[in-house]
Amino acid sequence: MINILITGGCGFIGINLINHLFKSYDNIFILNIDKLNYPSNINFINLSDYQDRYKFIPISILENDSIYSLLSEFDINYVIHCASSSHIDNSFNNSINFSIDNYIGTHYLLEAIQKYGKLTKFIHLSNIELINDNNLNPYSATKLATEILIKSYNISHVIIRLPVVFGKYQYHQKLVPSFINRILHNDKIIIYGNGNNYIHLVYIQDIINAISICLFNDIIGNISIYSSHSKYSINDIASMIIKIIKGNDVNINDWITFINDDKNLINNLDNLNNSDDLYKIEKLGFINSNDLTQNLITTIDYYSSFI
Repeated sequence: MINILITGGCGFIGINLINHLFKSYDNIFILNIDKLNYPSNINFINLSDYQDRYKFIPISILENDSIYSLLSEFDINYVIHCASSSHIDNSFNNSINFSIDNYIGTHYLLEAIQKYGKLTKFIHLSNIELINDNNLNPYSATKLATEILIKSYNISHVIIRLPVVFGKYQYHQKLVPSFINRILHNDKIIIYGNGNNYIHLVYIQDIINAISICLFNDIIGNISIYSSHSKYSINDIASMIIKIIKGNDVNINDWITFINDDKNLINNLDNLNNSDDLYKIEKLGFINSNDLTQNLITTIDYYSSFI
């Protein structure tokens, strides 16, 4: 049995990851620890057939002694560190808590892992915004500091730098679900700035596949999940969502409100085209689905079910 500790397993990526791992592998046990912050939802984890291979404990990664005890008690082989405060807008209003959750929390986790001394691999989820560090916000600054901290420990690790991810189970404040939900409720999408800035947007299942490849293969170091095929402007994304929901004949401008981006909430990643290290997982079978329209339709169908 392979024993995996997942931090933040009741968040968007954690839920999708746990559901995928249980469906795909019969030889894993998952210990999920999550302090159940506002974006968390324990009810989305599908455990109908996996109760004997799963344990949930509602604690924070700041509880160093408890984490060490759990690593030892459950004989953990791998840690996948999903826990993070990640909403950029909130980081401007509460930057100290972001430092505590993202940097200090990871520091406590690394100390527990180092004391434990038997971990095969530590997988940390970070952000591709760090590649373009001229426009850091408080959130991405904590992620950059955390990456440096991880590299200072003699622990086998993979740092997966994620783009903007979307899919089911995502908290409604995030970019894609906020756009979808506003249009579904006949409200206008709010875009900061002129909407011409570019982001990299990748579907959740592609990210889960990438994590799985890093987990079960001999991969260490940095992996950045983006390519020229994943780059879209904010206006492009908004337009696609509006047309899917309202029809191709809709006047896009009737459904968008532009406001000043005084806080630089969304970085412009126009200069990022192809990841230099994505080949590490591509040669092991990773394929980015690149079907944004179909993936948006699937995601819209999910959120429509709650209307």
